[in-house]
Amino acid sequence: MADEPSATDIASTIGTWLGVGLALFALIGIVGPVLAIDSLTRRVGDSFGYVSRGVWAGGQRRLLRQIRAPLLYKEPDLRDAKFALEPFEFEAVPTRGTPSRIKIRSQADGVPSAKTSSGWVQFGSVIEGYNVPMSTGDSLVIRDEEALLPVNTSWLQLTGLLGRYGPWQDKGRLPLQVSHGITSNQAKIDSKFIRESSRGSDRHHVNPKDHVFFSRHELDRIGHLGKDKYRVDDVQDIPISPEAASSQQPRTPVFDYLPRPAEPRAVHFDDSDDESISVDPEHVPRRRLRPTETSAAKYITPRLRDANATNSVDPDRPRGFCLDEWNEREADLSELAGVVHADVPDLQVLSLQEISLSTEDVRDINNADGGTYHERQSEWVRLEEAYDGRRHLRREDAQFIGLALLDLELSPHGYLMSGEPSACRALICQAASSSLPQLLARIMGSIDALGLEEAVKDPLKTASRSFYDLTQLIRSTRKYYSALHALNLALQDATPTSSTKETTALTSIGCVMLTSPEFRSLIAQSARLLSEGLDGSVVVDLGHGAIEMPTVMNFVAKFPIDTDRLFPDAASDMLSGTVTIRLARALLACLRAALRSAMFDTALDSVPLFEAVRRLDEVVLLG
Repeated sequence: MADEPSATDIASTIGTWLGVGLALFALIGIVGPVLAIDSLTRRVGDSFGYVSRGVWAGGQRRLLRQIRAPLLYKEPDLRDAKFALEPFEFEAVPTRGTPSRIKIRSQADGVPSAKTSSGWVQFGSVIEGYNVPMSTGDSLVIRDEEALLPVNTSWLQLTGLLGRYGPWQDKGRLPLQVSHGITSNQAKIDSKFIRESSRGSDRHHVNPKDHVFFSRHELDRIGHLGKDKYRVDDVQDIPISPEAASSQQPRTPVFDYLPRPAEPRAVHFDDSDDESISVDPEHVPRRRLRPTETSAAKYITPRLRDANATNSVDPDRPRGFCLDEWNEREADLSELAGVVHADVPDLQVLSLQEISLSTEDVRDINNADGGTYHERQSEWVRLEEAYDGRRHLRREDAQFIGLALLDLELSPHGYLMSGEPSACRALICQAASSSLPQLLARIMGSIDALGLEEAVKDPLKTASRSFYDLTQLIRSTRKYYSALHALNLALQDATPTSSTKETTALTSIGCVMLTSPEFRSLIAQSARLLSEGLDGSVVVDLGHGAIEMPTVMNFVAKFPIDTDRLFPDAASDMLSGTVTIRLARALLACLRAALRSAMFDTALDSVPLFEAVRRLDEVVLLG
């Protein structure tokens, strides 16, 4: 007969099971809830982004982690927003797979995208950097093993406006320098999406149906940054347009160009320098337009492309370029622009780009007798054949375009220009700006000899110094344009006109300053007279159409001006006789003209977000 268990054994067994029960109770009833509550605590570190820390389980394992993605499917609540309009930095969020980027993909493409992407993380970091109120939660959409974040398009527009009107030095667009390594185009765009015509210096956004991504800027464009930190630069430069079909489902936009606006008044060319490209996305710009040269006094000649370069235009077909105001986006952006204190009704949006010419327009241009004629309230400017068989812009036509540039009011927000290079922009908008550093240096050295009142001399001296310092950096930035605009205002106060005839003479000097490199050189040399305590004068002969300037050994240099073309509505007595302008006054007029030449090179965005994102569908998906 088996021995009966002793009382000690029974007590030991009961104690063991009681301990197991207490351990299970503590694990389930105490430790479990504590861990669950701890995992729900919002403790998001810099290295975890929008993923909670969870519970450490040894090594690199963490349990009960949660994704709290930005909730951006509704319009932003901006009633109590306090925006950070200063440059910001944030830590890069390490991810596996493809580089961090915003990815906008067309559902109609049928092209599989990368399985992992942190573009929505970077977009959320941008919003946090601007101090825009934003909630987080579980808003990710998992589709085909890919995490997508629904984003209301108002967030895209708001971010673009904040990026545009903040004092960013990078102008919200990519640098054109060829980069290598992780910042190269090849590292940022899957090779399957690169078109055959793409080059290393191409801007990514001219290719349809490609990814839009974040990129680093060169340090000389944005200043010194800390280690392992970078600035988001491209979120306000997403060129997309909506699909025509409407749908209740969230849709992603496709890349395309918006239709060109109707031009009430335009400047046209029969033909242009080969550097001007077609608006067809297939014709991607290969490089920047090089500086221009001038031939004899009658012609202004752009350089041609390299002999081995391919021609993307039909040389026998006339082409048109429009420089005109385009404010179609005011209604769509007024509410968001008001949030960032941007005065949209006063924002002058200009577009210099190629326009489509109908068959009738082409026939009229080809059959026109002479260089210029009027049609439908538009001024037509032709490029003519000259002695060397090349196409040239006539002097009077160039001065006419220069006059249009002088008549434009400078907007404090800058100008929005097409990113496409053209002969018109190279000849007029880039030539005179190269003389700004030298002209500014000469004027600053003799500003006390200009005979200005103290009330206007000190602001002019301060504005000139600020702008001169920026011209030495050789960069076109938002800060550069702000200083340019401030100097233009100071020049307006320093150069009041006493008569209409004097205004006509000063305008003539400005037109010649924009179109004649010889005149620009002579003006810079004449500025030395003021620094030496001497003074001179410039004689504008309105009757014979010439500007006379004294040179060495009492010689006089004459520069022709086409007064009949520039001032067709002026009274006969206004275009007769001569007007003598003090050299100091002429220098300030030349400086104002040079500022106009530089203002389009400092356009804030070449293809801004709010030019491209307009009336999109309700929601897009950022992967």
